[in-house]
Amino acid sequence: MTPPNLSWSVQEELPVLFVTFTADMDRDAGTILFWAGSNNFYTFILYPERVLSSLITPIGPGSRDTLSETASRLKSTTTPSRLIDVGYSMSSVRVINTKDLSIESYATLSHCWGDLKVVQLNKDTMPTLFHEISTATLPTTFAHAVEVVRFLGLRYLWIDSLCILQDSTQDWETESSKMGSIYRHAYINIAASSAKDSSGGLFFDRDASNSKSQIRQAIPVTLGSAKDNVNSTGMQPGKYHLVDQHLWGSGMANPLNARAWVMQERLLSPRILHFTQDKIYWECLEEKSCEGLSTLRGDLIRQASTLLLRTEVDITRLRNIVVSEAPGTCSTDWYRKFHVAWDQLVERYSKCGLTKEGDKLIAVHGLINRLKDAIPDRCHAGHWESQMPASLCWHVNWGDPDASKTPIHHRRPHEWLAPSWSWASVKVPVCCRILIDGINVVDVVTIKTSCLGNGKLQSSQLRLRGALYTAVVEKGTGCWISDFEEGHEHILINGISLCVDGVYLDDYPSGISHFFILPVVERRENFEESSFLYCLMLEPARTGRGAFVRKGVAMIRLNNSYQETFSRLAPTSCCAVESKGWNMNIIDLL
Repeated sequence: MTPPNLSWSVQEELPVLFVTFTADMDRDAGTILFWAGSNNFYTFILYPERVLSSLITPIGPGSRDTLSETASRLKSTTTPSRLIDVGYSMSSVRVINTKDLSIESYATLSHCWGDLKVVQLNKDTMPTLFHEISTATLPTTFAHAVEVVRFLGLRYLWIDSLCILQDSTQDWETESSKMGSIYRHAYINIAASSAKDSSGGLFFDRDASNSKSQIRQAIPVTLGSAKDNVNSTGMQPGKYHLVDQHLWGSGMANPLNARAWVMQERLLSPRILHFTQDKIYWECLEEKSCEGLSTLRGDLIRQASTLLLRTEVDITRLRNIVVSEAPGTCSTDWYRKFHVAWDQLVERYSKCGLTKEGDKLIAVHGLINRLKDAIPDRCHAGHWESQMPASLCWHVNWGDPDASKTPIHHRRPHEWLAPSWSWASVKVPVCCRILIDGINVVDVVTIKTSCLGNGKLQSSQLRLRGALYTAVVEKGTGCWISDFEEGHEHILINGISLCVDGVYLDDYPSGISHFFILPVVERRENFEESSFLYCLMLEPARTGRGAFVRKGVAMIRLNNSYQETFSRLAPTSCCAVESKGWNMNIIDLL
């Protein structure tokens, strides 16, 4: 996006709305300018010309290596069982077993399978693929990846369809359990970002000059009536170069990043080359850059890339953890930010597509394993133990088109993949409530899960102690509640009516309004006089006494505290639960 006029001074009569300063950026590194023109808003990052020119260095053999020192130290301690040898011949490649070989470096390929039928490794094709594969017969994406690997001076490449036996369940389970290590220890990941299938390739016809023009424009900023506005941001008079703030986010909005498996591949890889239709993007632990920004070096590009990344999900924190070593002793604030980043990742991951719905937890198993090695916490069906029970209050994201167009009775997979309390139990986008500052009003008594080596969940046990109530959602006026007829706005608990701020059902048919309610977290929202009580909506399970399944989440608005409001309400004595003292029930959530 190009602003309507690139040569002007900041004066009162110009359509400048405001200039914002980002606290974690050096004041000399840049800021973001927002202004309106022709009824449009524009967002750009400004780089002071004096800083920019001092950091421009030629790209070539003599330039500084931008690869993270930590990432550079990573060696292939766990080599994939099979690799593609691209140095075998210039006109052909072959699949090899790595058992008796010493291999230091290899590349991986992230790609969309699509509907195109391409050559795969199976018991029938194994003899041929291990002997020789003509590069002329490879799908375009695979052939281009071979070119890139050779250009980088590497000899080995890992592609899932050619390195895992596609007709062997045992081999799939074995190799998928190594997936996290395969990507983490690869020298580089090649991402076929714009290709919808293996015929799309990495290289596209385009005008490369468009990329360079995005940082070649300068705006003179002078003192005027906007002096206070300029000075408050730390900007000084001078020339500033503009870079579209959405440059990175728009580049990452592509078919490949809509795949669930790619989330893990991207987070675990120490270096990534993203090949898109209009430019090549670069990502490592130190920097995120692309054509047009590639001449910016040092701290400036690292600080600027932090802003660029915010146009998508802020996963930098998670990426630094999974690729580098354990963080050691970390502050409470550090862990808070980590769990916020995890919730953001879950929300984004839930929007991604899976060819096999049974891979929901398998596709992030390598990532979870790496995080468990790096932080003192345990993960159960996608939920970190330290964040329970608050993390149980996720809900279906009704604002996402994929959720609204999915019939409510089809939101859970036919095959059991995860317990009903896990976000992985539904196949639609979810929203994770950030309830770190909330007050838990239910206790986790027992939490256990077991899974196969590749992350496929086998069993789970979650026992909670809290106050369980019978509830009926009432009809009213003027309140929108997800998946109820228009007009529901109150909930009756033991005959007492409470205001409901929202009801989010997982998979229950519309019109059903009788539930068991289990209060979980009380939280006062910013700028709100009242507090909100987040409750699980439950239904008795058929497996036995005291067992329930989750059906959704309800938000109840409280004028007083939870204790004050619910002290007059006795929990249910229904035979479906086992009472343990006053106002307490022990329940098993399946």
